[in-house]
Amino acid sequence: MNSSEKGTDEVDLDNNTQHSLWLGSITQATITRGRRTTDDARSPSKKEEQYGARRTNNHRREHHRTQNPRKKNGKRETTEMILRTRLSLYFHLYPLKARLAVLGLFLGVVVLLVGGGRLAEPIPPHLHPHRQSQYLQHHQNHPHSDHFHSNASYASSYEYSEPKKASVSRWGVLSRYRGKEEVQLDGGAGGGLLITGGGGNIGKQLIKRLQATSPSVPLVVVDPIFHEEELRAFTRRSLSGHLTDQSNKDDYALNENDNDDDDGLFTYYRGDIRNTTLLNEIFSHPTRKISGVINLAAVSRVLWCLENQADCTAVNVDAVAGLLDALPGSSAWVERTQGEGGKNADGGRLPWFIQASSREVYGDTKPGEHITESSATVPSNVYGQSKLSAEHAIQAFIDREKERTAAKGTLQAIALRLSNVYGGEFDHRERLVPAMMTQAIAHRTIQMVGGDQFLDMVHIDDVVDAIILSIQRLSTRSHSRRFGLFPHRLPATFEQFNVAAGRAVSAIELVRKILHLTRSKSPIQTIPSDARFPARYEGSTELATSVLGFTAKVGIDEGLWRLAKAYYQQSRGYLERKRDKECRTRSYSRADLLALSGCTVNVVGNHRGEISYLDLDHKTLDTNDKWRWAWSYNPRTYDFNLTERVDGKLGFRLGYDEKGSYETVNVTSAGTTYTDFEVDLDETTGYVHLGLANGGGYFLPPASQNVTTRVSPDKLAEPYFRIIPICCEKAAPWPFMDEDPLASAINDMKYERTAPFRGSQHETLCHRMSRALDIVKDHLDRLEAYPFPLHIEEAELPAGNPGQWKHRHMKTCTNLCDHPTTCLDTGDCACVLSSCTSIARFPFASSANLDQFSYPPISNNIDPKDNQSLINLVEHKSWLNVLRPAASRYLARDPKFPPVHVTQLPPDVVENRKAEWWKYDRFLPGKPGCFSADSILERGLASMNTSYAEDGFVFLPYFQGSIWYPNVEGWRQNALQHHLPWSFDETKWIVPFTHDWGVCNTFTFDVFSIRHRKDTAIPVVRQGTAWSVMGDLNSDCYRYDMDVVIPPRACLMPKLVKHFATIADVRPSRQRKTLATFKATYMGTGSQARHKMTCARPFDHSKSPSLEGGNELQTIWNGYGDYGDYLTLLADTVFCPLVRGTTGWASRTVDSIYAGCIPVLFGDQAHLAFWDVLDWSKFSVTILESQMDRLEEILLSYTWEQVADLQANLMLVRDAFIYPLDDDFADQPYQKGPLFYALHSTALTSFTKYPTE
Repeated sequence: MNSSEKGTDEVDLDNNTQHSLWLGSITQATITRGRRTTDDARSPSKKEEQYGARRTNNHRREHHRTQNPRKKNGKRETTEMILRTRLSLYFHLYPLKARLAVLGLFLGVVVLLVGGGRLAEPIPPHLHPHRQSQYLQHHQNHPHSDHFHSNASYASSYEYSEPKKASVSRWGVLSRYRGKEEVQLDGGAGGGLLITGGGGNIGKQLIKRLQATSPSVPLVVVDPIFHEEELRAFTRRSLSGHLTDQSNKDDYALNENDNDDDDGLFTYYRGDIRNTTLLNEIFSHPTRKISGVINLAAVSRVLWCLENQADCTAVNVDAVAGLLDALPGSSAWVERTQGEGGKNADGGRLPWFIQASSREVYGDTKPGEHITESSATVPSNVYGQSKLSAEHAIQAFIDREKERTAAKGTLQAIALRLSNVYGGEFDHRERLVPAMMTQAIAHRTIQMVGGDQFLDMVHIDDVVDAIILSIQRLSTRSHSRRFGLFPHRLPATFEQFNVAAGRAVSAIELVRKILHLTRSKSPIQTIPSDARFPARYEGSTELATSVLGFTAKVGIDEGLWRLAKAYYQQSRGYLERKRDKECRTRSYSRADLLALSGCTVNVVGNHRGEISYLDLDHKTLDTNDKWRWAWSYNPRTYDFNLTERVDGKLGFRLGYDEKGSYETVNVTSAGTTYTDFEVDLDETTGYVHLGLANGGGYFLPPASQNVTTRVSPDKLAEPYFRIIPICCEKAAPWPFMDEDPLASAINDMKYERTAPFRGSQHETLCHRMSRALDIVKDHLDRLEAYPFPLHIEEAELPAGNPGQWKHRHMKTCTNLCDHPTTCLDTGDCACVLSSCTSIARFPFASSANLDQFSYPPISNNIDPKDNQSLINLVEHKSWLNVLRPAASRYLARDPKFPPVHVTQLPPDVVENRKAEWWKYDRFLPGKPGCFSADSILERGLASMNTSYAEDGFVFLPYFQGSIWYPNVEGWRQNALQHHLPWSFDETKWIVPFTHDWGVCNTFTFDVFSIRHRKDTAIPVVRQGTAWSVMGDLNSDCYRYDMDVVIPPRACLMPKLVKHFATIADVRPSRQRKTLATFKATYMGTGSQARHKMTCARPFDHSKSPSLEGGNELQTIWNGYGDYGDYLTLLADTVFCPLVRGTTGWASRTVDSIYAGCIPVLFGDQAHLAFWDVLDWSKFSVTILESQMDRLEEILLSYTWEQVADLQANLMLVRDAFIYPLDDDFADQPYQKGPLFYALHSTALTSFTKYPTE
């Protein structure tokens, strides 16, 4: 290390030069008024040479001791030893001069203490030569200035200490990553840290490091969001979970249990830093002193600031100024606590302050340019401007404090200009790297904006290093001692440092490395670039290295490797915990069967491994053998009445309703008619033996035999039957509810043509979790096998069209909303978009895209008597906030529609349409017009008058629902031969399918018959896009990530529009009197689920649900109650369950949404309208079919505030489900109706490329 890198109180001694032991041959530091100067070297005098000869050995020993300080009284010797040694040497050489110097020093100290003067500050040795000249010029022009800045402000340091020689901390030692170096803190007696925004990505990582390496440091955290499970991880004991009111109902403190050993080392306040009352309370705590503040609280993304610029400024700028004024010792604090003229009891010393700033203060940069702290600050967006303004606010505070106190000022502050931070496991999943990584792990579509950016990616561990090094520096300066003896208040300083990796990587390089690292088959969606986001940045950390000792240690390859490993480890831990909890070996008892007594059940038999149901054979009603075992997608249900007999056996009867007459199942055997039967339970499987009462024999499995075939018990090999509950008018849980083999065959399968007898949704889930766990472990093993140093290769980018996607025909994976990446990837399935609510990480999301502030928060407390409450809530929301992130990023810029040309129909069809127009165009006002969305979409597109364009789409009109499956292939050939160029790319087709099964182009009530079809897609859409009402994932009639799901044209649409014309005509949910309603026929594949739905489940009226008063509401099943008609009932119902029928979609979905009745979905195995664009989790509720026994309990667990939020979001997008009713189609694309969303959804698909290998 050369002398320029050392502190001002250190001098290099050369072991190889004897004369270096003598002050005459050493560069002399002369303290002057303005700077440190250097005297010319001179030759030693004869007297000096003689004295040097006598003292050489002593000097060498002294030099060794100063260069290698040893432990003394448990502490490392400081520069005081060096000073004493050199003073002693000086006294020996120049006794008279030394005495005069001591006298002068004494007088100087007196002047300093009495007159308030100070020693002039030397040139900071860490400055580059050109910066030193700027520094000298600055102090010549401003001799009394304490602050030096040029674009970026630098503070000079009188007592500069090299980072590796920091003083010993009372807080203990902080180890840098991997423990290679130690960073030490000095917080003062009893000092603690306040971390604002500590619940965020960087905050949690910092807390984790501090707790691991300095467990005695008191930490106080303020953040509006800190999820309880994550919060518990930062305490050494489990939290009690109690919340204590902190002067504002929105702000709370969460501490550890009030045990005797509670050390109070971690306190969390749920609150906003704009709440000055909360800040004053924190700083005024009677027993806890805050020695330093780390401000991480911010609107921390460019996009979020663009979505609400006023709120961004309020959080990122105004709140910083408010936080500074709240600091104990500030003028505002003194005036607030002591009144005008009060004094600072701590000698004017303030807690030090670290501000998390951003590289965005520099704006866009030139290729090859390394940005230093002195580079021009020209922010290119409101986020960068807010961060720069925050820095200005800190400097203004320092200047203001000097003026108010007529003193030097005491704030020691550092701003860390962070580059693009990545690598945190708690990061927002919408950020660039986390979004890429999680999507790649799940093989989901990765969206890039432009893709041509060059970004300086700094790992979060390096960021935490920089923060801790800053803490060390500020702690040392805040508790400085003159000559190591006297407390010394240093002048206020404010320094800025870049925290960066120092190397830019392109977005393309990032995604290619991530694809290779995860072996992903993700499609890549590239939307146009956004000029509001800087495209290039590469930071220089030379200053941070020389002053703080900071150097980024984690390269991009290692950082991505760590992050992938962290996500896979999260998944492994989750799967192991969930599997161990939910997939234990089950055992069953008689109590389980007895609990089903009085329920309605299915009786399921094992017919050669497939399910078969006990059914009534209408062909043999006149004979005794009228019962049979038969396959049915709509199985008969029976009343199951069970009794415990005297002999200990379980007897039962089966009753049923047959055309209004209640009958009992009876079987004749050997001339005896039986209505009483016996059941034996297998405790391992839950399957049962069925037999005739009183030893009449047991039934064999269903085959070609009729139901009366029987055998003696000793010849039974295994139980062949199952009892599955359909409806129990008793409290949940209902035994065997999640073991319905038919529900599993419908929902869990895609290609299987039969329903296995042993099928079970519970067993299927457990099997998939075990398989997914194996996949995760394989990934982790592969990552562990990477050689070091790491070099991640770059995968090829996908280039195929949607129809060529490798995962196109895979069955779909199970989505688990509590899974770290949602998708349960088993290696043989495709992950698809879910209806899961994402973990809230951004506390100000509710104010995005609005002209309002997020604090104080707008209350959702709804006055039941306020008829305007829904309107008022909608006015404080934006439709963009109800979109999925990828769609919101695209639509927020108001993009143009893609060009779509409507091609012509064959001449004979055109003539027929003229003659019988009502068959094609059933959209007249007042007419039902069911399934006529195709005609409306055609007219809307035709009104745009778009001619054919090579880069556009071609819409082929098709009237699947209107004229019942015409010859679409002939229409395609006509267009190709007569109206389109020979070079037409058939991936550009758009064809509407507005009836049940979409591209399968057929009709049936049974999904299993659809699965029997070998070729489900007609040629016209094998490569093109279907606008289809069908979105079911349990067949090939819907191609996820290729087709656009559109709403059907509801038969009641004219009445809906009339009844609920405006939002003012929609009753607020808080005023509604019916909790839930459902009415349907029992037809098609979903008939069994509908039976379960319409069960009169009791819900406890004595409990106090979260939905206040909700247990006093009614439920109405299969009727209208006292309302008289359907629409009146909808208008007064809070929740509308949407149970699948023949297909997963139904027109009642549109009815419910437009009426303001919150949809209740059952699983997410059916994608509803615009599933890829609308975030259904924000205006609907999702439960599993196996949870139907707890339906009311789940609905009552919501609060009225949450329900009001869902309903308001519903109003923001309800127009997406309504087609025009009249002949005016010109404005259809611009009304945010079905055509608007269909066009933009198609455009997003066109931006997407798919892997083909």
